[in-house]
Amino acid sequence: MKNILYIVSSFERCGPTNQLHNIINNLDKTKYRVFVITLSKEGDNSRQKDFYRLGLKHFCLNIRPRWNLFSAYLNIRKIINSIKPLIIHSQGVRADFLNSLLGKKYQKISTIRSFPNIDYISAYGFLKGNILIFLHINSLKRINKNCCVSSAVQENLLAKYRISNTYVIHNSVDGNRYKPLNKIKRIDLLSSLNLNPNKKIFIFSAPLIARKNPLFLIEVWKKFFQNFVLIIIGDGPLINECKKNSADFSNILILGNVYSVEKYLGIASYYISPSDGEGFPNSVLEAHSIGLPSVLSNIPPHTEIANFFGEASLNYIASSENSLVEKINEITKKDTSFLRKELRQKCLDFFSPKLMSKKYDDLYDC
Repeated sequence: MKNILYIVSSFERCGPTNQLHNIINNLDKTKYRVFVITLSKEGDNSRQKDFYRLGLKHFCLNIRPRWNLFSAYLNIRKIINSIKPLIIHSQGVRADFLNSLLGKKYQKISTIRSFPNIDYISAYGFLKGNILIFLHINSLKRINKNCCVSSAVQENLLAKYRISNTYVIHNSVDGNRYKPLNKIKRIDLLSSLNLNPNKKIFIFSAPLIARKNPLFLIEVWKKFFQNFVLIIIGDGPLINECKKNSADFSNILILGNVYSVEKYLGIASYYISPSDGEGFPNSVLEAHSIGLPSVLSNIPPHTEIANFFGEASLNYIASSENSLVEKINEITKKDTSFLRKELRQKCLDFFSPKLMSKKYDDLYDC
């Protein structure tokens, strides 16, 4: 049996954590003994208990301050000497940096879920963002296998940073969780939100940050789509501004974080994303698994999705009001009923957690 060690920031409930859970949950437990190191203490929004149910061994370093990586490295070395893993798999800039420092005798793997040149500058500003880019890229160059969540991420690493030791394994979606809502539950939830079940409902689920572009979407809705409902799920630094800008429009609902995103996706008619930067968005896969056609900005990962799912997923020119309005009008005039089952079936066939985990298993072996 092979010992495999995962190094991540925490078990915080978010897309990367959900994907890690899907990988570990579907690994062959007769083949792998799983260990996880988390670098930070868990907050309230944690999936720690879900991971414990998988029977893994967990070490929490609780690094203070957050960037005290020298102390983290010494602790990780002690753990590694104890458990003797054959494979070390990391995700995130801190975890990848620490992984890159561990000796050549280990098979070191990273999963890259973003565009460092876009995400870090947007999140941390020019100076700190570029420091993190330098740190992360140099770490990836010292890791054996860099697994990209989309071809767009892979192409970016090669074009921008000449990193060629890359593989593509797309994210997955749990079709048992993300499935169409039954009629009774749908009507009950619509009623609780005071929504007319005959209205066309668009939904967007994401952290409310500048890169996700929620304010642009709200402005377009206010100008052009007062007959359609827009639901925005998520929290972040822009939530108060989003609420303020939409306060006078009853057809725009800013719900903040919700526990069961799948239920809210289940009451919608369409999914929409104006994001300026993604790796391979889990939220779009979740919406497609439920059967929601989508309108997405034409950033490379979104076009990759649209090319796969065909006419049920439309791209508009990012940040263009006219283009977005055109595509919303186009998709709402379509008879998409026959496409909804096709969207879900493609997710079940090509983006299942079992298939994704099997691809990682193959990568571990090669």
